[in-house]
Amino acid sequence: LALDLDLLVPISKSPPEAFAIAAAGALSSSAFVLPVLKEKGWEDKPEGIAGLSILLLQDLAVAPILVFLPLVAGEGAQDPPDPG
Repeated sequence: LALDLDLLVPISKSPPEAFAIAAAGALSSSAFVLPVLKEKGWEDKPEGIAGLSILLLQDLAVAPILVFLPLVAGEGAQDPPDPG
C-alpha cells in the first residue's frame, strides 16, 4: 500500500477518521499469529509467551476503543430526546 497525498490528505483533515484508522492499524489479530507460533514451536518459549501476552492485551483494547470511537466521532453521549 503506497502512502501518498491522495490517501493522507483526507485522513489528516478528519481527526475521528484518523483515530479510527490508527486504532485499527494498532491492533493485531491473534487469530493470524497463533497458528504461526504453533507452527514454529514458539508457544512455550519465553518469546512466544511474551508475544501472546501482547496480542491478548491488544485484543482487550478493542472494547474501550469501540466505546470511545462514537465519542470521538461526535455521535456519543448526547442528551436523550424530550418525551413530551
